[in-house]
Amino acid sequence: MSQEIRRVQVLSIDEIAKQTLKYTLIPADGRALPAFEPGAHIDVYLPNGMVRQYSLCGKTTDRFYTIAVKYEEVGRGGSVNLHTTVRVDDFLAISTPRNNFPLINSKKKVVFIAGGIGITPIFSMIQSLIMENRDWELHYCARSQEHAAFYDQLTEIGGNKIKTYFSEEPILDIASLFEKFEDDLNIYCCGPSGLMKSVEGIASNYPQQKLHFEWFAAPISTNSPNIAFEIQLNKSNTVLLVPENKSILTVLRENSYFPISNCEQGLCGSCETTLLDGQADHRDSLLSEEEKKANKTIMICVSRAKSDRLVLDI
Repeated sequence: MSQEIRRVQVLSIDEIAKQTLKYTLIPADGRALPAFEPGAHIDVYLPNGMVRQYSLCGKTTDRFYTIAVKYEEVGRGGSVNLHTTVRVDDFLAISTPRNNFPLINSKKKVVFIAGGIGITPIFSMIQSLIMENRDWELHYCARSQEHAAFYDQLTEIGGNKIKTYFSEEPILDIASLFEKFEDDLNIYCCGPSGLMKSVEGIASNYPQQKLHFEWFAAPISTNSPNIAFEIQLNKSNTVLLVPENKSILTVLRENSYFPISNCEQGLCGSCETTLLDGQADHRDSLLSEEEKKANKTIMICVSRAKSDRLVLDI
């Protein structure tokens, strides 16, 4: 999988909620930025060498990109580096957009459930639905109104379509909410792992093809213990051992193979690899249950094997 890396300049930085900054990015070379669809994200190459994924939260008709980043003091370091280092007029490198959270083209009503900074891809989706005159509603959870990114814009464009739940502790009754839903709604959820897991559990009997999740952090693992297995690289017939304490990606790198991989949590999809044979132990948060059962691809940063060997298209 190839990606074009673009150089962009920071046009503006605006505080849109407590500890949350919006960065507006324009092309550094004057060429138009690639078009994107609602729900897409970009990789951002940070000054400290990290690569992090951020949702595009603007209108798809904009000639610039916008991302919103919450300061996470105990996070993985990306937000701290952006907040403390990057300034207006600085240059950054970004990837072209990828979309693992696409907005389904349907006339059915769309229901959004967002928690905290999980509003970012949803804000772009809402703007697109408004332009298309489609029906939607938003259930937005945040610690307080001042912590709710895009709150003023959302209330201005959404009115009574928006239900807010502001509290230090979760107060959205997800079970009662789902009791009111019809089976033909498309439901999109993005936010902290606790909210996502609650929605996922309560919605287990809801038509799965109408449930859509975007994970910003890997959920707590409930996987079985790791066991060693082999990988066979189809293009060279090379066979490598993946021990219990290493990932497929790590073993490949140790043997001078360097597939693209950015988040290394099974979230971004950049390391998705075609699986030619063998049974994967899918541990990513990206593939649907149907895609996992189909067993055609694997996220080599986190997933492992149930069979003794996997044959990869590498």
